[in-house]
Amino acid sequence: EGHVIVSSDERREIINTYLIDHGVSDVDQALLEEVVQLVEWPTPIKSEFDSQFLEVPADVLIECMKKHQKYFPIIKNEELTNDFIFVADNVSTNNLDIITSGNQRVLSARLSDALFFWKEDQKTSLMSKQEKLSGIVYLKNSGTLLDKTHRLVSLSKQLNQLLGVNVDSHIVESVANLSKVDLVTLMVQEFPSLQGKMGMLYLTQENMPSDIAQGVVEHYQPVAAGQALPKSAVGKVVALADRIDHIVTCFSQGMVPTGSKDPYSIRRSLLGVIDLLMDLGSDITLGDCFRLGYSELGKETVYWNELVDFSIARLKTRLIDHGIDYDIVDAVVGHQIDSASCSQLLIVGRNIQQCRSNDSTVFKELTDTAVRVKRLAVQKDVGDNDVNQSLFEHPQETSVWQSVQNIQKEFSSDQFILDQALPHLITLNKPLQMFFDGVLVMADDEQLRLNRLTLLGKVHHLYTSVADFEKIVLDS
Repeated sequence: EGHVIVSSDERREIINTYLIDHGVSDVDQALLEEVVQLVEWPTPIKSEFDSQFLEVPADVLIECMKKHQKYFPIIKNEELTNDFIFVADNVSTNNLDIITSGNQRVLSARLSDALFFWKEDQKTSLMSKQEKLSGIVYLKNSGTLLDKTHRLVSLSKQLNQLLGVNVDSHIVESVANLSKVDLVTLMVQEFPSLQGKMGMLYLTQENMPSDIAQGVVEHYQPVAAGQALPKSAVGKVVALADRIDHIVTCFSQGMVPTGSKDPYSIRRSLLGVIDLLMDLGSDITLGDCFRLGYSELGKETVYWNELVDFSIARLKTRLIDHGIDYDIVDAVVGHQIDSASCSQLLIVGRNIQQCRSNDSTVFKELTDTAVRVKRLAVQKDVGDNDVNQSLFEHPQETSVWQSVQNIQKEFSSDQFILDQALPHLITLNKPLQMFFDGVLVMADDEQLRLNRLTLLGKVHHLYTSVADFEKIVLDS
């Protein structure tokens, strides 16, 4: 009687069924949920707009319909049509025509603006607009977007070499130079969520090489943690540079996220850096990245300890997201961001996780042995002392020292594969157990005692180059 459908599920079903029946094959669930909450007595209506507007890129038209008007576009054979569906409230035979024409008129006005922006922006090249970035402040006391662009060019070129991706330097420089320019276009000023996409579209219209156009849109990826990464190498390099610059710019001014407050989305940027480094499989560390960023910024590494703590917390979170147990994560990450690269930590963490799952007995032996070695080795600082083989009194000492030397050769080899680090350490289990059974480490003779502690110090260094096994929790 009051024309109110109380159940949101029922309203959702009415709208969703109509959409599917009338050609919307992939329903935008977020938009559907929003529309469901906007109407009380929903009546979906199919309509159309003037086909002349199809001259505007589909991304722009869809943005107009979805974001501004809450309409559902209709796509057929992967091509946007000039049909759309809107959902009206309390429609009757008396007001149907008025409601339909009103929605068409409003959408037509929106699309007319979009068509104007599209044509107007193309009157000059995208690169010719770069100087306008000097009028947009990036962050207070951190220059303009043009200043940031210059930093991105230099940082991207350095990262390109350090990461070993070997993208043509001209392409890297072009993408970095063009990455932020579409922010000053009329289209992006009206539709901010199209940043990057419009840069790609305008560059495509200018017949710019596809890898440059693609790199401009990809440098915004990942948009959020866990979302798609850039596919192209140049997209990954510039995306990494963009996030590094943002993080160090914020931290250089003391903008350290606290609790749930993160107005500059630094957490999201840092997770993006971690994901990109893991994907690239590079050996450069987070510390390497941030020092480069500070250098380009021309500032001392202020708030470095805060940045280290913040990075370690995010890195641990990301490794746990990859299915690695919290205690193993604690064991491999440590307290610094220079000890290993993100990709190395991921590999080692997964290997230890797999060892724990595959053979709990061997894993327990490895952990117990590593912990026993650590507790003896840390009793005396042996520094860079050399092991004196002439002081060996037992064959167990020789056996351990030979095993250590074999592993050291592998660890220092250019062909050493990180995946094999754990199996090498496992080979120490038996000789070390025999060593502890037959050798008194804390001998009365000072020379013997120091030499045995030095030997265990070398063993301890091998373990800690992979993980701090004392932090691993064993089942009782």
